Amino acid sequence: MIRLPENPEDRKKAIAAIVLGVVVLLFVAFMYGVQPYRASIRARKARVAELEDEIWRAEKEIKAMDRIREQNNIIVEKILDESEAKRHILRPSLGNYLLVATEVINQAASGIKISIETINEMPTPAVTPQKGKTDTKQDNRFAPYTINLSLTAGLHDLARFIHRLESANPYLAVTRLIVMAQSSEDPEQHFVSLHLQWPIWVDDEHPQRLKAERIADEERQ
Repeated sequence: MIRLPENPEDRKKAIAAIVLGVVVLLFVAFMYGVQPYRASIRARKARVAELEDEIWRAEKEIKAMDRIREQNNIIVEKILDESEAKRHILRPSLGNYLLVATEVINQAASGIKISIETINEMPTPAVTPQKGKTDTKQDNRFAPYTINLSLTAGLHDLARFIHRLESANPYLAVTRLIVMAQSSEDPEQHFVSLHLQWPIWVDDEHPQRLKAERIADEERQ
């Protein structure tokens, strides 16, 4: 226990010194104890808020990636369905497109009064890369495959034939059509020359890679 001086003046000075010492101790405790602790709490709160923001952004990016992956899978499924199931994208038989095109033409002409004369392949235009690029496979997935078909038919049967072709394959196009009158012996029959065009894969192995990528993506999920 602290003993105060007997003299009143000395006692006042002693009390003032004690009070001053207590104030100094409290200030030192605040500056070196409470203040750093409060700063540490603020820093931790800032780090927690930053972490929560990063988690929110990561979850948002994951959801966006899931949507993109889902949309990509839908597109891949549609492409494979058009190419491999429906065969709207012409696929070769033993490396030969003309055999498949001829079969399509014969099926469309079945039951219609049409006399098919010749079916010939047209030259395939060279695929040129985009400016500044050299890999054409990355820029052009598809190329046109065109055949020249010569036949004899009446106009009504010709219209039925073309309708069958275009109804069976929305990607098939008649790119040229010439109709010329035959001899006067049969004025209803006309000589017809037309170009039929299908899309084909620039790289015939690309559908197989799409299938493999789709399977790998499903396994990752």
